[in-house]
Amino acid sequence: MAPGLHFWLWPWQYEIRKINFLEIPEGKLGIVDAIGGEPLPQGRVLAKKVDCDSFQDAKAFLGNGGERGPQITVIPPGTYRINDVVFNINLHSVFEIPQDKVGIVTTKEGMPLPKDEIAGKPISDPGWAGFHR
Repeated sequence: MAPGLHFWLWPWQYEIRKINFLEIPEGKLGIVDAIGGEPLPQGRVLAKKVDCDSFQDAKAFLGNGGERGPQITVIPPGTYRINDVVFNINLHSVFEIPQDKVGIVTTKEGMPLPKDEIAGKPISDPGWAGFHR
């Protein structure tokens, strides 16, 4: 529930507890692990992207077919109201690749590479595009 007054929530019918807003500082990303939702399809490691206002709308996540487990979508720096019964958020540092270096990404999701191939196809929008510099 958003901050404010809320009526018609009978104490014998509902339990209400207050939790702090989630703050993700600059230089960090929120990696989401959904506790609720549909099971991941067999062979998948990451859950599909679901419109749910950066995981602030648990009802939309569950209603739009959100899947349990690690999410492909990450949460950028900011302040969020996250339902900790449905989502577990872990903060991870963002890193910058220096000018004279190359970053190599190893994916844990997708089809295996064809025989004798050493690299996959370029990904136009992996779900975290825009978070690099």
